[in-house]
Amino acid sequence: MTPRLVFGHNSMMQTNIRHRQTNRHAAVQRRLGSYGQTNGPTVVVVAGMHGNEPSGIFAFLDLLDELQASNVPLAGRIIGLAGNLSALQQGVRFIDRDLNRVWLAAKNPSNSVHDVKDSGPPKLEPPFRCDPLVIETRERDELYREIKQILAEANGPCYFVDLHTTSSQSPPFMPLDDTLRNRDFVRNFPVPAVLGLEEVLPGTLLSYLNEYEVVTFGYEAGQHDDPQSIVLHREMMWCALQFAGCLSKSSRRRVEQASETLREHSGELLGFYEVLFRHGLKPHDEFRMDQGFSSFQPVKAGQRVAEQNGAVVKAPFTGRMFMPLYQSKGDDGFFLIRQIPSVWLQLSRWLRKWRCERWLGWLPGVDVPRGDARQVLVNPHVALFMVRQVFHLLGYRRSGELNGRIRYVRRDR
Repeated sequence: MTPRLVFGHNSMMQTNIRHRQTNRHAAVQRRLGSYGQTNGPTVVVVAGMHGNEPSGIFAFLDLLDELQASNVPLAGRIIGLAGNLSALQQGVRFIDRDLNRVWLAAKNPSNSVHDVKDSGPPKLEPPFRCDPLVIETRERDELYREIKQILAEANGPCYFVDLHTTSSQSPPFMPLDDTLRNRDFVRNFPVPAVLGLEEVLPGTLLSYLNEYEVVTFGYEAGQHDDPQSIVLHREMMWCALQFAGCLSKSSRRRVEQASETLREHSGELLGFYEVLFRHGLKPHDEFRMDQGFSSFQPVKAGQRVAEQNGAVVKAPFTGRMFMPLYQSKGDDGFFLIRQIPSVWLQLSRWLRKWRCERWLGWLPGVDVPRGDARQVLVNPHVALFMVRQVFHLLGYRRSGELNGRIRYVRRDR
């Protein structure tokens, strides 16, 4: 068989990208550009992790032009990074592997930005063999080197935002790993926030970075080809600069304008939501989502939502549709979410601050290996009552199974 030729990218090579609906073109490198100074907060924008989602890149370039044209004073800096350059050039979600599924969390949950400066972050351990023919391996490793350099140069707090769009119509929303620092930052935005994706989508860039005590969150601006997604990405970045403490009072009116734009497109959906169900797909499944579904749309238990391998797929319970699949690539058919009551969020804050995980070992069916509460094992035949809810309150996420027991890992705070 003729060997496949693979041409990798490096930081200095240019990639031509295009937005299909607006027909905008741009020649970009891994580092899209930066603005500001190294002293102060650092806001890092990652865009184009999926090659059919170029809106974030055009939005960052527009923001950069606006900052430079108005000579906006910035206490800190903003840096843009392109994700999957190979897939962006072809306009497809990925080439060999989903670039946003090939990151593993750091071995040591206590790593911080200071650890990165002193000894460098732990070596990435890909969940698949580092085959040189896997293009996303190279894309990930190069993006990793850029991020490592940025963290080493940082002289203040760091904020990482991963810009995305969806295949269906959707209001803007913010997925995030459920840590208190992430929650506190994201609640500033007039946009709904979604918790729990990291439990069902392992290996994301933000979950990896979350181990370094930096603020991490995603931002989904709308449908892939909708020109409005570019606008909503740009306006969100104005708000992020404000909430990170980078902007002066002279930019107040511009930030108010950006905030109002986000609020108009979020409607009545403000608050925190939790992913409760994922309809996963296998490589050879024939899946077709029924037309007309959008994120946050209410659905009822038993309602038909899709067809898979000739069989009807129904919603298993009443909730809200989330990220229905309307593209050829992807193994997530759809999700279901529900809003989290504010009292539940406040209770989880108290329990985490009081470090109540210290008493987990007293609960029936819960094993705390070697007394280290960062990882616990739960016997599902003994611990029967509200297990997932209790562990979420304490800041844990489900992370697979071990010898018939469910493993929960505590997120960094």
